[in-house]
Amino acid sequence: MSYFDTAKSSYNISQAAPLCYTRDFFSTTESPWTSAAIASGTSASATNAPTVNHPGQIAYLSSTSNASGFYVNMSANALILAGNEECNFVFYMPSSIYATATTHLGFHTSITAVTPVDGIYFTIAGATVTASTANNSTRTTSSTLATLSAATWYRMRVFTNSDASAAIFELYSEAGAILASTTITTNIPTARVTKQGFVCYSGASDTTAATIITMDYIDIKINRLFTR
Repeated sequence: MSYFDTAKSSYNISQAAPLCYTRDFFSTTESPWTSAAIASGTSASATNAPTVNHPGQIAYLSSTSNASGFYVNMSANALILAGNEECNFVFYMPSSIYATATTHLGFHTSITAVTPVDGIYFTIAGATVTASTANNSTRTTSSTLATLSAATWYRMRVFTNSDASAAIFELYSEAGAILASTTITTNIPTARVTKQGFVCYSGASDTTAATIITMDYIDIKINRLFTR
């Protein structure tokens, strides 16, 4: 046993500063998120030129296989929702929206072409936005919050209140105007392990290779005290 192991047995390490990770998508891989293709989906530098407000962009595409796409998410057993968790996504809808594609963004477990078992997350189905919570596949889903426009930038924010008894969902325009919001207080998976990131995939019968979504920015913040 090292000195540190011995010393640690008599005290805990408190981390008062918020945990925060960000990513600007200058490359297709960057810690602490992991990424991989689903059924030969691909990722590539975005064809829409970067702007002064959106440095670093990666497009995520389906393949000619059905239910194909990509995910960017944290490793298994990453975290348990307990309060003051937050994540943000800045993304661009393609000039031709993939009508049968699905994207889940937030705290959730999915890294395949399936609905998350656990999590609090936005879903974009074609251009339609909803918000959901899921606790071991028992789900609460909002009514339609918005219909997204092609060739347009958006930001999504997902966060919990201080004790994770509420999940809050907000959709913003590129200019920062709030376009939609909702709060869900049921089926928040506070006793289940989840992750954070996004997954996008084409429909079960689709065989068209096309851009589903272009990502510019992702972050995760946990603003509470940890005792280690």
